[in-house]
Parts: sequence; C-alpha cells; structure tokens
Amino acid sequence: MMNRMFQTLVAGLLIVSFTALAQQHHPVTLTWKTATSEHNYTINPNATLGDFLAQQVNDPTVYNWAASRLVSDDLTRQVERERTAVLAELNLQKQSALSSGESERAAALNDIRSWLAALPLAGSHFIGVPFYQLRAHKNFNPQMQLPKQRTQLTLVSPKTQHVIKAEVVGAVNSPILVEPGTDLVTALERAQPNPHALDSRVWLIKQNGTVIHMPAAVYNQNQAAVCYRHETALPWIDVEQWQGIDCWPDEAVNEGDIIFVGLKNAVNLNKRISQLLKHRAIFQ
Repeated sequence: MMNRMFQTLVAGLLIVSFTALAQQHHPVTLTWKTATSEHNYTINPNATLGDFLAQQVNDPTVYNWAASRLVSDDLTRQVERERTAVLAELNLQKQSALSSGESERAAALNDIRSWLAALPLAGSHFIGVPFYQLRAHKNFNPQMQLPKQRTQLTLVSPKTQHVIKAEVVGAVNSPILVEPGTDLVTALERAQPNPHALDSRVWLIKQNGTVIHMPAAVYNQNQAAVCYRHETALPWIDVEQWQGIDCWPDEAVNEGDIIFVGLKNAVNLNKRISQLLKHRAIFQ
C-alpha cells in the first residue's frame, strides 16, 4: 500500500513554508523547518525560489530535487474537495453495480475507493525542483508571491532516503510495489489486473507531476502515449481542459512512479483519479 512506500522517506526532510500577505508588494514571511530546527525569513516578494535556494543551499547534490515539492495549503484544500467528489462518485457507481447484480464490479469500485480515501495528498504548485535549471528557465523558477496562500517546499536528502519504489494500483487484485527499472508489462503482470480493469491503456503518474496515458495491450503497443505535463502556473486543471500531446516515453518505471489501472466504462472517473495522483504526497 501507499503508506508502506511513504514510510521509507521519514529521514532527511527539510520543509520550507511561507505565508504571503494579501498584497503582493508586502514581504513574504518564510519559515524553514528541519527535523531539529526552525528558522524564519523575511523575503522580498519579487524574489524567486532560485534566489532563496542559492543563498541557503551550499551543496545541491545533498538533496533529492525530483522529490521536492512546493505545497500550497489552499491548493491542498481544492484537491481534497475533488477527492471528496470522486469518492462520492465511486460510491454511487458501487451502489449502481450492486443494484444491477454486479457484485464483482462493486467490489472493485469499493477497493479503489478505500485506497483513494487513505492516500496522503498535497496540492503542489511546483513538483520536482530542478535546481540546476532554476536560473536558466523562468518557468521553473517561480516568484515567492502567492497571495493568501501558505506554501511548503520539502527537500529530501538522498544520503538518508531509501529507494522510492514504483507502485501499481487501481483495478488490480492487490496493489504492489515494484523496483525502479521494471518494464510496464512486467509490472502489470505482477499486479494482476482484475476482470473489470481497462486493459487497453493505463495511467502512469510520474514523480514530477507528468501524467501519461500509456498503451498497455498487444494491439496498441506501437501507438503513441499521451502526455499531460504538469504546469507550475496551472497545477489544477479540469480534466475536460487537459491538453495532452503524443509522446513516446520509456516503458520502464522510475523511482516514485504510480501505475494506475483504470476501470472499464469509467473514462472520466479514471482521468479524475489520475489527476488526483499528481498531488499524492511522496514525502512523509
């Protein structure tokens, strides 16, 4: 289960949080917490994340930038509202399946509902801090001015962290953890999708927030995948407005990936769950 994966990330956390005042011209109060200390900073609202990190981080190689998050309390509340709506829809579909005598489908829906209800989520404006690209690419270097929001950045030290295994979840007999580098077909075979699983494509949610709709059947293995890349400025987009592009990603899963096996006859619901998984808390 997801909690087992999260428990491997207890050591080496650095949490950066800041509260921006209602007017962007006011200074930002930033609190930097570690496992043993807490420091407050007053930062010019025009300063960028890169400016702050350049002053505070002596050795960039100490931290796992791919696992870093800039988390907003306001965005997390929005994500939680969507989770509540998705859980209600799953329950509605479960009741419908029971009324139609489809007990196995009802059980599959209930399993997904229980797993999703327990999943730690953190609404992230910025996923995967690319330290070496911050100054070169403005899109990767957000200004520290998010009015009326409390935002947290979490850095995990690779010196103390364990490997973040990938996980296969959704319409499977049992969610499983797989080693990074495992190919998609092997991972799915080990998880054993149940009879109600959509077998043509699966959703691959990357640690940096990119969501990929991957071909998963023999007949479509030569087709392109569809990539929905995370946008810092638009961390939450209604699934109807998602703009995917054809892509040809590596079929080996990487550290921290989630493979979500969706249900048959649930296209919109599968997409909504996939977007929620962009915001799962990969630190704990």
